[in-house]
Amino acid sequence: MNSIPLLNPEQEKELAEKIKKGDLKAREKLVRTNLRLVVSIAKHFTNKGLSFLDLIEEGNIGLLRAADGYDAAFGRRFSTYATWWIKQTIRRALTNTAKVIRLPAHMVEKILKLKKVSEKLSNELKREPSLKEIANEMDITAHKVKSIKRAIKPTHLLVEDITGSDIVWALSNMLTERSDGPPVEHMIDTYEKEKLRDLLNIINKREADILRLRYGLENGKPMKLKDIGGKFNISKERVRQIEKAALHKLNCIFSKEE
Repeated sequence: MNSIPLLNPEQEKELAEKIKKGDLKAREKLVRTNLRLVVSIAKHFTNKGLSFLDLIEEGNIGLLRAADGYDAAFGRRFSTYATWWIKQTIRRALTNTAKVIRLPAHMVEKILKLKKVSEKLSNELKREPSLKEIANEMDITAHKVKSIKRAIKPTHLLVEDITGSDIVWALSNMLTERSDGPPVEHMIDTYEKEKLRDLLNIINKREADILRLRYGLENGKPMKLKDIGGKFNISKERVRQIEKAALHKLNCIFSKEE
């Protein structure tokens, strides 16, 4: 495996174009030259419920999916793109093995709304709002509020199994619900920073940097469009356009995941 020479960017681009046309030999070559990447990543997931060989097998499945979906136009090397898919496939396998609860996208939406409403009422009332007050604000029953709160609490809940498209959906939802104010900070409480970093590594650096700043993914302090524009020497509107384009790109990448 170590004797197989690595590919340069031009070779990766050429193979990706051939794979799009159904060239199986090109797919095999792209996968074969990146098998060592699977081994390297699998080492970080040992002693979590699967044998090392099983981890490699799952990682190879992710590598195959990466080969099928890679586009050099993403602005990243294949290894960066493949890393997400390899980790994602291994994480899902570990999740299935552990038989933990998955947090689906529709519940993510309800939790985000509940937290947003709770914070709003807390600021207005200068105290913790009651179930009834939250229910009235959300236009649902108090019993439903209890159900949503229970979904947040279980200690056996593993957020690892949330898909890349779930994350993008949540970010997009936050984007459409607010104006130019800073995004909701509790996003970091819902999704692991490591997984978000992996996700953003797929798109080009400027897009990723803008999303990191916009959503406070590194320091927990979201920035306004105007402030980000000053940092990059571009207009507030241009930042907004890049933000939306980056989210759209991530959606396109993961639309095939489901």
